[in-house]
Amino acid sequence: RSIVESALLDTMYDLPSLNNLAKVVVDETVINDQHAPQLEYKN
Repeated sequence: RSIVESALLDTMYDLPSLNNLAKVVVDETVINDQHAPQLEYKN
């Protein structure tokens, strides 16, 4: 749990201000390589 929370910390703070967000995709690069998660928006 703490690994996922630390990987998504910035994203969790940004989410309330993001409009039309459909989902946040977390893959192995987010956890292992500290990349930002992929944000997918509604049309």
